Amino acid sequence: MIFPYSTDAPLYHLPIVTVSMIVVNTIIFFAYPVQSEFDFSDVSDEQLIEVMQDMRDQGVISEEEYDAAIEEMGTEDGVEVETPIADGDLLTLQYGRGLRPWQWITGHFLHADFLHLLGNMLWLWTFGLIVEGKIGWRKFLAVYIGIAVVEGFMEQTLMLGMDPAPWNFSVGASSIIFGIMAMAMIWAPANDVHCNVLLVPTALFSVPVAGLGGFYLIYSVIIAVFFTLDGEGITPTSELLYAFGGVIGLVVGVAMLHFKMVDCENWDLFSVWAGRNRMSREELAETATVKTDFQSLEKTHVEKGVAQIREILKEQSSPQLAYRAHLSMKQKYENWSLPDAEFLMIIKQLCDQKLWDDATLAIGEYLQSHRSKQDQVRLKLASILLDQLGRPSQCASVLAKVDKNQLNEREKAISRQLTAKASKMKEEGVIDTLEDW
Repeated sequence: MIFPYSTDAPLYHLPIVTVSMIVVNTIIFFAYPVQSEFDFSDVSDEQLIEVMQDMRDQGVISEEEYDAAIEEMGTEDGVEVETPIADGDLLTLQYGRGLRPWQWITGHFLHADFLHLLGNMLWLWTFGLIVEGKIGWRKFLAVYIGIAVVEGFMEQTLMLGMDPAPWNFSVGASSIIFGIMAMAMIWAPANDVHCNVLLVPTALFSVPVAGLGGFYLIYSVIIAVFFTLDGEGITPTSELLYAFGGVIGLVVGVAMLHFKMVDCENWDLFSVWAGRNRMSREELAETATVKTDFQSLEKTHVEKGVAQIREILKEQSSPQLAYRAHLSMKQKYENWSLPDAEFLMIIKQLCDQKLWDDATLAIGEYLQSHRSKQDQVRLKLASILLDQLGRPSQCASVLAKVDKNQLNEREKAISRQLTAKASKMKEEGVIDTLEDW
C-alpha cells in the first residue's frame, strides 16, 4: 500500500481541518459502526420473502442461496406483500426514500469497514494537505462541507427511483476526496507528493499530483465498473456516483483560481500549460511588462478613437461616419465603450438629419447596453416608430417598457400623447408587425 506523507507544493497554512476530519472520521467509525447485517427477527414471512427477492435480483445472494432459503421456509415464490420494508440506518445516504438533507452530511462521515476508512483517510491527507495549505482552514472547511452537501443532494436525487431496501445506501468521504483531489490537480498538477510503500523507510518515491490523482481516478472507475459480487455479474458501485464530487471540486477550483482566491505561484494547471512555471522571475516580470504595455497602447487607441468621434460630432455634418467609427472601434478593442454623452449625440444628430434607419439601429444598441437614459431613449424610439415609420403596435410595445417614474413632466405628457395616438391609429385599422424593442 502507498503511504503519502508530504509534498513540495508551496503551503501557507497548517492542515488543521484535514487532520481534524481524519480524527473525527476515525472516532465515528469506532463509536458508530455502520449496520452491515440486518435483523429480520421482527419481519413477517411475506416481508422476508420480498427482502430476499430484492437481494437475489440485485446479486446480493445467488439464485441457489435464494432457493435454499425458500425451501427451508417451506414457502413458494410470488407472495404479495403490502407492508413496507423497514428503514435502514438513518444516518447513511439512503436511496429511494426521498430527499433527507441531514444524510447529505452524515453519510460522508460513516465508513463500511476499516480498509474503507484507511484508504479514504490516506487520500484525504494527501490532497487535503495541498488544498487546505493554500486556502486556510476556514475556506477549506466551507469547501469540505459544501462538496458533501451538494454531492449528497445530487446522488440521492439521482437514486430516487431505486428500490428502498435497507441495504441500498452509500457511505464514506470518497466524493469529498474526489472534489479535493480535483482542486489539487488544478492548483498543483506538477508538484510532487512524496510517498513510501508499506511504511518501509527505504522504499521512497515521488509522483506528481496530477499522476497520483489520475491513478486514484482510474482505480475508482475500474472499481465502479468492473466490481463483481459472487460471480453473478457486473454490479457498478457507488464509486461512480462519487465522481459528482470531482465535478464539483473542478468547478470550485477553477472559480477560486479565476477570482484570485488562491495563490498557486504560477504552478496551477493553466500556468503549467502555458509554461509560466518554468519562467524565471525576470521572464515573468518581462511578460507582465509586455501585457501592461499592450494594455496601455490599447488604452491610448481607445482615447484617440473617442476624440476622433467627438471631432466628427462637433462638425454636426456626418453622424453616420461617427457611428461607423464607433462600430469599428468596438470590433477592434475588447475594452471599447463609447461614453454616454457621445452616444446620445450620435442618436440626436441622426434624428435631426432624418436618418431613421440608422437612428433606430443606434437606439437599439444603446438600449441593449444598459445605459443611463434608457427610458428617455425608448420614448424617442416610440416617437420615431409612430410619427416617422407609422408603426403603432411597435410604438405601444416600446412605451410599455418605459418606466414613467424616470420621466419628467414634459416627457410624461409626450408619452401620453404617443399612447393615445397609437391607440387611435390601431382603431383606424393601421397594422404593423409587432417587434420586441
